[in-house]
Amino acid sequence: MAAASKNTWWLKLSCFLIGWDYRIVKDCSELTKRDAKRYISAIILISLIWFFVGFSFGNHYLGLNGWLSILSGLIAIVAVVQIERQIITSDKTPLLFASRIALALIMAGIGAVMIDQYMFKQDIAMKLEESRKSIVEARVESLNAELDHKLNRLNTDLSKIDQEIQQQQNRFNNEVYGKGKSSGSVGYGSIAKGQESYLKTFATQRQNIRNEISKVYNEKLQTRINAHKEIMDKPSGLLEEFSVMISLITGNLSTGIIYVVFFSFFLIVELMIVITKYGNKRKNDYENIIDFQLEVRFGQLQMMEVENAKKIGREGSIVRSSLLTSKNI
Repeated sequence: MAAASKNTWWLKLSCFLIGWDYRIVKDCSELTKRDAKRYISAIILISLIWFFVGFSFGNHYLGLNGWLSILSGLIAIVAVVQIERQIITSDKTPLLFASRIALALIMAGIGAVMIDQYMFKQDIAMKLEESRKSIVEARVESLNAELDHKLNRLNTDLSKIDQEIQQQQNRFNNEVYGKGKSSGSVGYGSIAKGQESYLKTFATQRQNIRNEISKVYNEKLQTRINAHKEIMDKPSGLLEEFSVMISLITGNLSTGIIYVVFFSFFLIVELMIVITKYGNKRKNDYENIIDFQLEVRFGQLQMMEVENAKKIGREGSIVRSSLLTSKNI
C-alpha cells in the first residue's frame, strides 16, 4: 500500500513538472508512466546541476548572501524546468530540435566553466595574481613615465627661475652698491626697491615649483602602493576569471582535457530530454490520447458548423467553413 502511494505521489509530481495531465496519465499504460518517470529523472539531474550553477553565480559574482544565493539557484531550476517542458509538450519539429541543440551547447559551456572554476580555483588564483602583477607593473611604468615628464618640466622651469633670480640679484647688488647706472646714486633707492620686489616674486615662484616637485616625488613613492591597492585588492569579476580560465584551457593540455570531459558530460545531460523524446519512434498512449482529443474536438467544431449552416439555410457555406476547421495532426 505504501509503495503504491509512493508511486502515485511520484507520478503526480512527474506529471506536474513535465506538463502532463495526471488524470489522463494514471489510466494510461506502463509505457506512458515509464516515459514520465524518465523525463522527470532527466529534469531532476539537470536541475541539480543548474542549482549549483545558479547558487555559485549568485554567491561568487553577485555577492549575494546564503539565502539569496539559494534563491538564485531556485530561479535557475525554474528556468530549466520551463525550457524542458517546452520540449516535452511540443511536437517534434526540426526547428525545435535545432534550437534545443544550440541552447544545450551554450548551457553546457557555461556549466563546464563554472565547475572548472571551482576545480581549478587555486590555479586560477595563481594565474590571476600573475596577470594582475603584470597589469600593476604596466600601470606603474605608465604613471612613472608621466610623473618623470612632469618632473623634467618642473626642473626646467626651476632652472630658468634660478637664472632669473641670479640676474636680478646681480642688478640689485649693483644698484645698492653704486654700480648701477639707472639711479645715478648709491644706496637703497626706488630702483633697488623695484628690483627687490622682483626678487621676492621670483623667490615665491621658485618655492611653488619646489613644492610641486616634492609633491610629484611623493606621488612616485605612492604610485606602486596605490596601483597595488587598486588592482590587486579588488574582487575578481566574471569576465576577468573567464579570460584566465580560457588561457588555462588553451594553454594547458590537462586543463583542456578536463574541460572537454565536463563539457561533454553537461552536453549529454542537457540533451537527455531531447534524446528521450526524439529517440522514441512511436508516440505513447498519452500522446495518442491528446491527438485523439484534438481530432474529436475538431470533429465537433465541424459538426457545429454544419448544423448552424443548415439552420440558417446556407448549405453552401459548409464547404467554405470546412476551411476553418481543417487541420493536420
